[in-house]
Amino acid sequence: MSNYLPEQLLHIGHFTLDLYPYVSQPDPQEGSTAIQYGGDFKSSYAPLPARNKLGLVQLIFPQTKVFEQTKPNAWNVDKRAPDTGQSQFMAQCLYGSDNGRIANSKFDGPQRHLGADLCWLVDTPREFCKNIAPNLVSTATLTKFANYAVDLVTGKFVNAGVLWGYYVLPPGGAHQPYTLYVQPPQETRLRDSNEHIKAIADFLKTTADKVKSNIG
Repeated sequence: MSNYLPEQLLHIGHFTLDLYPYVSQPDPQEGSTAIQYGGDFKSSYAPLPARNKLGLVQLIFPQTKVFEQTKPNAWNVDKRAPDTGQSQFMAQCLYGSDNGRIANSKFDGPQRHLGADLCWLVDTPREFCKNIAPNLVSTATLTKFANYAVDLVTGKFVNAGVLWGYYVLPPGGAHQPYTLYVQPPQETRLRDSNEHIKAIADFLKTTADKVKSNIG
C-alpha cells in the first residue's frame, strides 16, 4: 500500500500549492508506534502582471533538524548556507540551487525554477515521530512552511507570501490508518512577520532592519 495520500491542489493569491501528503503506518508486528510523515510538494508563484525575474525563498518551522544550523520549533531559512554566487544579497537565501534535482518523488526534475511570469520550488520533506501517544496534540507534529518571492533585479522581497503546514494525529479507532492533516494556505505579509524577518536576518548574518529595507 502506498504511503501517499490523495493529491491536494490549493490556491491563494498568486500562489499555488500542489501537495501529495505522505505518512507511513506503524508496524504492529514490530511493536512500533513510529511513523514518518511529510509530503512531496510544488509551491508556485505567478504574478500578474509579470515582474522582473523572480525566485522563491522557503522558511520552515520543523519538529526536527533539517540542516546543522536548523532550530526545531522555530522559523528557519530552508537552505544549508547562503548562496554567495547571487549578485543580490537577499537572493542568497533562495531555495535550492540552479543545478539541484529532485528524484524518486512525485515531481522528479529540477529543484526550482526562476522566472518573471512564474517561479516555483519542489520539496520532499520527511520527519519522524517515534512515539505516537493516544493523547498526542497537533503541535507535537506540526511543521509549517512560508514562501516569499524575491525580485532578482532589485533584490527586494515581494511583501505578500504564503503560509501553510501539516500535522499528524492518532487515528480515531483501533486498526485505522494514521493520516496527515493540512493547514490550508493563507496569505502572510513579510513586513508584519517579525519571526520570518528574524529567520532571514539570522541566516544572512545581517539585521532585521536590513531585511525590512529590502521588502518591496
